[in-house]
Amino acid sequence: MLTLFYTFSDFGRWYNLRQDKVLKEDENPIDFIEMERILWQVCKIKMIRLFKEKVINPSFNEYDNKFHFNLINEKLNKNFYNDFIKILIPEIVEKLKSDSIFKIGYMVKSLVDELLVLDLNESHLVEIPLKEYYPPTRTWSFGQSEDSADIGKFAEEIAEFNSRKFYSYEEINEYFKKTEGQRGVTTHYLIDRTRTVNLESFVDSIIETPTIFSEVHDLRFQMMKVPGILNVNSQTSKVFQSKLNETILEMINELVKTQNAFINCIEFKELEEFGK
Repeated sequence: MLTLFYTFSDFGRWYNLRQDKVLKEDENPIDFIEMERILWQVCKIKMIRLFKEKVINPSFNEYDNKFHFNLINEKLNKNFYNDFIKILIPEIVEKLKSDSIFKIGYMVKSLVDELLVLDLNESHLVEIPLKEYYPPTRTWSFGQSEDSADIGKFAEEIAEFNSRKFYSYEEINEYFKKTEGQRGVTTHYLIDRTRTVNLESFVDSIIETPTIFSEVHDLRFQMMKVPGILNVNSQTSKVFQSKLNETILEMINELVKTQNAFINCIEFKELEEFGK
C-alpha cells in the first residue's frame, strides 16, 4: 500500500522527511482521505474484477456445488498475497508512473531514496589543498586616442608573438616576462601551484558556477583540481553532499506544490476510466 501512496509526492515528503523531522512538520495535515479516494477510484474496477474471479466465483463453484465457509480465508489470503500484492499493485503502479501528473510522486521518492544522504557525519575539515594550473595569456587593447605609432607597436608585437614557435607554456611565460610593461598590454603569467583554500568557500564557488557551464560538455579542464577528492579528501564530497541536500529539499517542495495543483485539475470521474 505504501507503494501506491508514493503516487502522491505530498505523502512521500511527509512519510520520509517530516515524520523523521528532516523537514519541519506542516501545521496542515496532508489529505489522506482524498488520497485514499483517488487510489480507490483508480484501482476499484481491477480489484473488484479480481476479487470476483479469484474469490467469489470459485467459492460458489466448488467441485461438489456446495459453499465451503472454512475455505474462504484461504481464498482471501491467496487473493491478497498472490494476486493483489504481486500482480495487481505492480500493474497499477506501472500505470500511475506512465502519467505525467502521478509520476511526480515517484520522482520525489527517487530523490529521497537515491540522492538525499541524511546521515552525513559532521565534517570538521576546514581547509583543503587546491591545485591550480592556468596557462599564460596576453591581451592587447587600445582606445581611440592611441596614435598610429602605438597601434603599430601593438601590431608588431602580435605579429612577432604569432610567428614564434613555443613548445611549452614555460617558454610562453618567459617571453611574456621579457616583453612586459607595455601600455595597453595585460599579461597573465603561468600559474602552476598548490595552495590551501577554505573548504566551505570552495564548495560554494563550485555550486555558483555560471549557468553557461550547463552547455559546456568538455570534461578536460585542468584549471583546478582537488588532490584525493575521492579518497583522502573525501570530506570535500561530504560538504558538497550537504549543499546538494539543500537543493534537493527545495526541489521536493516545488514538486509537491506542482503535483497538488495538477491533481486538483483532474475530474474525479476520469480516475475510474484511467485505472481500467
